[in-house]
Amino acid sequence: MVAQRVLDHLWPDDTAPQRLGMAVEAITGDSATLTLTVTAEHLNAHGIGHGGITFALADTAMAYATNAANEVAVATGASIDFLAPAHPGDALRATASITNRSGRNTVCDVVVTNGDDVVVALFRGRTRSLGRPILPDD
Repeated sequence: MVAQRVLDHLWPDDTAPQRLGMAVEAITGDSATLTLTVTAEHLNAHGIGHGGITFALADTAMAYATNAANEVAVATGASIDFLAPAHPGDALRATASITNRSGRNTVCDVVVTNGDDVVVALFRGRTRSLGRPILPDD
């Protein structure tokens, strides 16, 4: 499966998500699901999950979904709506799905939920393919 090979190639050097505690749960040619458990290091001054952490999780899920077909894609923009707070111990899940491809441009929607399936955030991002493969042998 190409998507798994892309993940295996990219993940070892993708240190920011790893340092934040993210893990890839699933990947296909047009979707990806990442998880992160909210810890004390992820909290803001109000004791809830920092919005930047939630954004980073959604952005990373988008990155894997839009690169999974073995073509380098980079973000060109994104927006997020925070709908519920994340709390310490919450197991966040970001599920990214490509909703539109037009030439080299892609739109990707990401739903971030907590362990109780409450929607924490809705994210919409855009990427642009650079027209070259990720895997060196393809």
